[in-house]
Amino acid sequence: MYRKFAFEGDVHDTLSLIPLATRRRLDLAGLKVSREGWAAFPLAERAILCHLPVESDDEVRVYRAALEHFALRASVKLEPIDPSESDRGRWSTAAPPTALVERLRRHGLALPAPWSTLDDETRYCLVKYSDPRKRDESFTALVRELADPLRARTLAILVGGRGRRMGGVDKGLLHAKDSDESLVSRTARVAQDAGFTRVVLVGRASAYEHFGLEIVEDRPGVEGPIAGLLALLDRERAPFVLVGCDMPSLTSSTLARLAEGSPTRAALAPRHAGGGKWEPLFAWFHPARLVSASAAVADESARSFQRWLSRDDVDCAEFSLAESEWRELEDWDEPADLARS
Repeated sequence: MYRKFAFEGDVHDTLSLIPLATRRRLDLAGLKVSREGWAAFPLAERAILCHLPVESDDEVRVYRAALEHFALRASVKLEPIDPSESDRGRWSTAAPPTALVERLRRHGLALPAPWSTLDDETRYCLVKYSDPRKRDESFTALVRELADPLRARTLAILVGGRGRRMGGVDKGLLHAKDSDESLVSRTARVAQDAGFTRVVLVGRASAYEHFGLEIVEDRPGVEGPIAGLLALLDRERAPFVLVGCDMPSLTSSTLARLAEGSPTRAALAPRHAGGGKWEPLFAWFHPARLVSASAAVADESARSFQRWLSRDDVDCAEFSLAESEWRELEDWDEPADLARS
């Protein structure tokens, strides 16, 4: 199993580009391949090059031989790299390199752990991304993911409801009283204030295309709001927070607290007193811990968020809220709700 960073997006599904962890393998083998050359390899061979180990000198030799064999079969040209680039000493230094320290300082970040305790792969990734040619967003995303892999950086806004009780309008486009800001715009802004680096819209989202946000369509063949959650579990790797599009009172502080997640549980959601109903549209999910629950959804579970969250393999824990925080979860279901807000 090779290390898959969530900030790299869908690279690990398509292998259309070389993942960061695989670049370390290529560097240690002393060879580089162009983007076009990488794409010329059959998908199975790209996967092998991602998974083959390179921790010992013998493993590096095997890796290089496999790479050269695949390149010969695909008529792909390999280029030697500067020997200094393939030297573990470049990142296995006694102290973090100056360029890395400076870039961390510039962004107000810190190492995810003391340098002496970091493994070879983590050190490589940090040194690789301290290169000034790497985008600031990628560098900060890498450092934050290394430092806190359980914290959700993606906020998913469920927009697929038909709003029948609201007269068939798209509720996320409604504006709060005395405001020019739509609910979706407000939620995206609050998410940014809470430290989220990515906002996606989930469900039937054609009315929201002008926002320019990423859209995730519901999982085919599943009805109801849970279709959006299952679609996210199909494609996301890092933890994420799911919220409804019609909550005008959410605050960044409550969102940030939920985003911290759980070190052991697969999901977190508020629950009404006495073992009552869950609040699934203000919840944290860890996709890697929900594989079986996502894959084996019974028909009755697919129609009910409540039954799905109560499954043993979902392992949802209660997220406690103060009374004032519960009021943030009030949503707009019918015109009278707008008047009360």
